[in-house]
Amino acid sequence: MKYTHIVNIAISMILVACNAGSLEVSEYDHVTKTTSKKRYSKYYDDGDWALRNKVGVSLVVDHKKKVIPGWQGVKQSMGALGPEDAWAEGKVTLYIWNRTDTPQSIRFVTTTIKDQELKSNGNVITVPPNTRMGGAIGSVKIFNSGTELPSEIQYILNGQTRVLKLNLKRRTYEELKLYFSPNGKPPYPWID
Repeated sequence: MKYTHIVNIAISMILVACNAGSLEVSEYDHVTKTTSKKRYSKYYDDGDWALRNKVGVSLVVDHKKKVIPGWQGVKQSMGALGPEDAWAEGKVTLYIWNRTDTPQSIRFVTTTIKDQELKSNGNVITVPPNTRMGGAIGSVKIFNSGTELPSEIQYILNGQTRVLKLNLKRRTYEELKLYFSPNGKPPYPWID
């Protein structure tokens, strides 16, 4: 009997640990008197043209919440969650999409997410024709239960300083499958 109890606790802890980056929200419709649930993943993203029909930019934030397996559930059941439990780290990755037949050069100045500024190293990035390039640019503090991140990217392209405003949405698991599975079509304007 004791062994079964220990195994059940261990399995519960593993299941809680697997759920650390996702979010489930229930919504009640007063008209139909039904409840629906949305399961959000740990990914936020958005993208738009930096130079219309030529260069696209997309921004992805990976929601990282450090939790001890099982401990978060125990704290929640005891009513012991503190202010630090409301926040998570967001790893920020920036992608540049060159949709032309010639190399395109772009220099990023700053990326701001929820009033947190990430400064660029100032290097010019040259993207080969018809290619996507990208990499991690830093981390920001994000709300653990958030579903949107207003963002702004300041960059220099063709000698002009420009600003691109994005609203990164936290993707549901259904959207991840729709947009980013092998047969998916990302929701960016340059994807045909």
